[in-house]
Amino acid sequence: MFRLLRTVLLFFSPLLLASRLSSQQASPDSACPCTLRGVVLDAVTGDPIHNAFVQASTGSASSTLTDSEGKFQLDALPAGPITVHAAKPGFLSNDVFGTSSPKSFTVKLGPDSAPAILKLTPEGVIFGQVTDENGEPLENFLVSLISRNPMNLPVSPASRQQVTTDDEGRFRIASLRPGSYYVAVHPQETPALTSARSAAVPQGFAPVLYPAAADMDSAVPIKVLAGKSSQANFSLKREPFVRLSGIVSGYGPDQQVTLNLQNPLGGFVPQKIAFDQSTGSFQSNWIPPGIYTLSAQTHVQLSVDVSRALSIASQPVTANSTLSGIHLVLQPTVSIPVVVRGLPPYDPNQEGSVRLMIVLFAKGQISYGRGHFSTFVSPPSDTQSGSQPLVVAGVEPGTFVAKTEIFPIGNYYIESISWGSTDLLHDPLVIDSSAAVPPIEVVVHEGAATLAGTVFSGDQPSPGVVVVFFPDDRRSPEFAFAGESGEFASLNFAPGTYRVIAIENLTGLNLEKQGPLRELSSRAQEVTLVSGQTATLRLELTKVAE
Repeated sequence: MFRLLRTVLLFFSPLLLASRLSSQQASPDSACPCTLRGVVLDAVTGDPIHNAFVQASTGSASSTLTDSEGKFQLDALPAGPITVHAAKPGFLSNDVFGTSSPKSFTVKLGPDSAPAILKLTPEGVIFGQVTDENGEPLENFLVSLISRNPMNLPVSPASRQQVTTDDEGRFRIASLRPGSYYVAVHPQETPALTSARSAAVPQGFAPVLYPAAADMDSAVPIKVLAGKSSQANFSLKREPFVRLSGIVSGYGPDQQVTLNLQNPLGGFVPQKIAFDQSTGSFQSNWIPPGIYTLSAQTHVQLSVDVSRALSIASQPVTANSTLSGIHLVLQPTVSIPVVVRGLPPYDPNQEGSVRLMIVLFAKGQISYGRGHFSTFVSPPSDTQSGSQPLVVAGVEPGTFVAKTEIFPIGNYYIESISWGSTDLLHDPLVIDSSAAVPPIEVVVHEGAATLAGTVFSGDQPSPGVVVVFFPDDRRSPEFAFAGESGEFASLNFAPGTYRVIAIENLTGLNLEKQGPLRELSSRAQEVTLVSGQTATLRLELTKVAE
């Protein structure tokens, strides 16, 4: 979460810089006001871009359009470093979240400055058509782009985009950065509207990933190149809908049970599941055939908007036909104590006081937000009376990957994480509510080495994913995300020798398989990190074969 926050701040840093620069005035002995001349070029072809919008972030807000040769001129500008924005429809913006903010460039301006060269990257496009088994177009179907993130959850906020098909079943998703994307299609209407009204069993369309896959493991990602269009057509087949039924056990007479169903894309199925509190029996409405996760839980309301599960049951279901006799046995959630060694006491009144974050990610799940985390797990200061015990609360039975982060980035690194006899740096945490729950023990050490840097594609800064491989090859790699500026947030590590590589995104990389990771590690740059020092890298974006 904190790393995501740092990444978001990184995306907006050029605009903050522009704001500061706009307030600066030229020095009295400057020979300016100056004239900025330059050219806007296509970063891929090198061709000039005509009618591109160019603006200097100064008090005068000087702006212009490029001519037929891509050239521009801005007058009456102060000397010194200034920020220049450039934009043109069909070229990528400064913001990876899909907004239309212009791309920012920093230019050092003086009386004899050379012409500025501003390069814009052309957008990629995925287009296609969605039809039924008879070739008839399907209107108002939702088309989504999905990318993996490091924990193998499928949806990455920085790359997710959605459109709906038009009356000819066509769709077009533009403003895409180079990389690989899964494409998913599913209807927005309820089963009653997508099925024959006269049929005893309704029919409709199940969610599909390109080309015709029921889940991400069988899907094929679409490769998108800068300035190119990639096609993805879908032919969907109407199928008889199915129902799920069974019983829930393990709850008390005063506990309210809630049932949910998630589809293969990780989204909740909107149809309600009928439940009889007195007998424990349940039955779903009609749903498309497919792979689902069925869950039941009891919960306590902590506030108006926040509740915590008291007990939970979860079961994957492959529903190719109507299924009955499903049995969900609710098990109580557990609170896991946390012991932190090596950190100074946390003082909320002291700026820069160190905190540690633990996140438990449900291993292998493809749902939204199935991580259980505790933010404040640093030792309390002596002045804090009545402090709460350090725990990760409300963890459901299952298998989890433990991740930690020290915030803010400073002089500490994680030396070890253990849970009983389990080394959580290498092995998953397996929760069984019937067994004893030992504490998670985190040992932190002073003398961290810091890794920072910038990702480039050619001579242009580029967004991407930085993958850091540890000297211990049994340990899963760490990840950092570079924004439009190419800069990625600093990371703290133990002193040692690491391998580092920058790739476009993680869609085509299955992190559960060691073969692709070993191949990626073999192409990575080696860097030795020294205690108390920062290593600053220039990383060239590496293309990963699908």
